[in-house]
Amino acid sequence: MFAYAEAEGVTLRLDLWLGAVRPGRMHDVTQVRTEGIEEQLRLHPTVKVEVDTGYTGSARDLPHQVSAPPRKPAKDAGPGERSPRWAGYQLFVSRTRR
Repeated sequence: MFAYAEAEGVTLRLDLWLGAVRPGRMHDVTQVRTEGIEEQLRLHPTVKVEVDTGYTGSARDLPHQVSAPPRKPAKDAGPGERSPRWAGYQLFVSRTRR
């Protein structure tokens, strides 16, 4: 999958990773690391991945490859403290949920 994405210039989406069945609950980004997905991204540095909010750790660790939605601003944040990325993301979400 990673070699194909690298060769074709395809951006992957990692909304839900269905890997090996493990006992108990495991956070999304922990699953990605345990299954070797992050390592594959390191081996294929030109592959880009879009993720949901459960994978923000991967976006922090691999910022040039992994794109995650912006963090939600604090409730008491003023208009100047709100990220323009957050406003754009909210607009995108509102349009896709109709």
